Amino acid sequence: MKDENIFRTVIKINESAKKIKISDYILCVGSCFAENIGKRLNDYCFECCINPCGPVFNPISLINILKRIKENKSFTKNELFFADGMWHSWDHHSRFSNESKESCLKIINQKYKDACEIYRKCNTLILTMGTAFVYRLKSNNKIVSNCHKQPHNIFIRECLTIKEIVDEYSNFFNKIFKEKPALNCIITISPVRHLRDNSHENFISKSILACAIEEILKMFPILYYFPTYEIMMDDLRDYRFYDKDMVHPNEIALDYIWNKFVDACFDDKAKNFVLEYSNILSAMEHNILHKNESSKKFIISQLAKLREIKKQYPEAKIKKAEKYFKELLR
Repeated sequence: MKDENIFRTVIKINESAKKIKISDYILCVGSCFAENIGKRLNDYCFECCINPCGPVFNPISLINILKRIKENKSFTKNELFFADGMWHSWDHHSRFSNESKESCLKIINQKYKDACEIYRKCNTLILTMGTAFVYRLKSNNKIVSNCHKQPHNIFIRECLTIKEIVDEYSNFFNKIFKEKPALNCIITISPVRHLRDNSHENFISKSILACAIEEILKMFPILYYFPTYEIMMDDLRDYRFYDKDMVHPNEIALDYIWNKFVDACFDDKAKNFVLEYSNILSAMEHNILHKNESSKKFIISQLAKLREIKKQYPEAKIKKAEKYFKELLR
C-alpha cells in the first residue's frame, strides 16, 4: 500500500566514485553557491581556495579562469579599466575593484597566486555553473564575468548553446586529466534562480546547463555530478527554504544540501571528522561574556577535545580553533 504520509520528493543521490579526503587540496569555482560550499569546507579545516576571481556565473568565464590558473598567467595593468572612479577587471567581481590601479592589480594577483598554489597540489575541483546567459563586450567580443554596472549598450547579451559549453569543457578536461589523471572533479548547477529577466529564461538557461553537463559526463565518466539544483527544486520545493529575496537558499536549505554533499562525496574518515568537528564549531559560536571558572572549564574542555581530534585526525588543519580557544584563556 502506498504511504500517504510522504509529502515530498526525496532525491536519490548516487555516491561519487572518488572521495574527498581530509588532506585534499580543493579548488572551488563558480557561483555564490560555490562560495557557500567552499566556506563550509574551510570552516571544517579543509584546504580550499574559493573563487579566486569572485563569484562567476556563466560556464565560459568559469572555464577561462581555470585555463588561466592552469597556465599560471598573471593579470596585467592592461587588463584593467577605469569607470565610476574605480579600477575594475572584466574577469573579476567588484570586490576586487579599487581606486588605485596598483592596489587593484595587487589584490587580484595575490588571490590568483593563492589559487595557482592550490591548483599545483589540487586533488579536488568543484565547479558550479549558474546561468547559460553571457554578456559579451562589443569592442572585443570578450565574454565578461561581471558587467560592473556599465551601460547595457556596450554589451551583447546572448545565451550559450549546449555545443559551445561542451566544446569548451571537453577541450579543458582532455588536457587537465592528462596532467592530473587522479583528479576528483565535481560539477553542480547552482540552486539560485536567475530571475532578473524572467522565469522562462531561467528555465531555459538551467536546462541548457543540465543538457551540456550530461553530454560532458558521457565523454568523461570520471566526472561526478552532484544534484544541487534538483535537491532545491524538488526535495526542498517550498519558500520556507529560501532567503528573504525568495531566490537564494536560506541556512536551513544550505545545511541540508551540505549534509547530502558530505554523505555523497566524502570518505568515511572525512565524514567522521566533520561530525566530530561540528561540536567544536558550535562551541566557537558561544559568546563568552564573562571570564570565570565556568567559562575557563568550558574552554579547557574544548582544547582537550581538539587534542583528541588531532590524535585521531593528524592530517586535519585545526590550528585556527586551537588559537581561538587559547586566546580566550588569556
